[in-house]
Amino acid sequence: YFSLGDWAHTEEQRSRVLREFQELHRLQPDNEAFLYGLANAYHRMANLEEQTRHYAAAKANVLEAIERFNQISARNPKDILKRVDWTFAQQRLGSILISMGDLEGALDAFQQVLPIREQLRAMDPKDARARLNLANSHAAIGYVLLEMGNPLTAQAHFEQQRRLDEELIKVDPIGVTYRYSLSEAYENLGRVALRLGQKERGNAYLREALRVYDELRARGAISAEYAAVPARIQSEFTGPK
Repeated sequence: YFSLGDWAHTEEQRSRVLREFQELHRLQPDNEAFLYGLANAYHRMANLEEQTRHYAAAKANVLEAIERFNQISARNPKDILKRVDWTFAQQRLGSILISMGDLEGALDAFQQVLPIREQLRAMDPKDARARLNLANSHAAIGYVLLEMGNPLTAQAHFEQQRRLDEELIKVDPIGVTYRYSLSEAYENLGRVALRLGQKERGNAYLREALRVYDELRARGAISAEYAAVPARIQSEFTGPK
């Protein structure tokens, strides 16, 4: 239902799951599986509410999710892998706060995630998911910094995003998700350069971002979710393309 954009049925099902996990956790508060299920149920409700622009409700539910994930981590203080789902909920909080106009709150949320994801990547440098998650953290922090008027600080994070994406592509040259992220990194660097008045450099980065999509289009590998991105990139050029 969520993938189809059928929000009414999505809400019906996710609300039902949330109520069931609330009851299960009430009956067995020491059962970690039920606590984990409850945390995820809150997070999924927040995801839906963010999509439907009910930001206050989304914030409330993602904070409930974060609290439960923190409880799980408190029970397993030496197991950093228990923090993985917390990082996704925390990133969701940052995204919601951006939509609510709270850039400082979003930056704080994203910055709390970064050291955890750095540790997760260090645990296994070959873990592609950990690398991509770290790249996404740098992208999120960079985005907020750019919106707050700090392009040079943002640029450092976007460079980290690009480096991590390029490492992933070396290992998996046909990985579509990694190429989406690489295109985003080029687009982000282009936005920084244009903000700094570096027109030629900015446009060059944007051309690189579009080139990634040209390659994906030739492979028939652009999903509906990303179909509108090339037009967005085109709109960001300054002067002749």
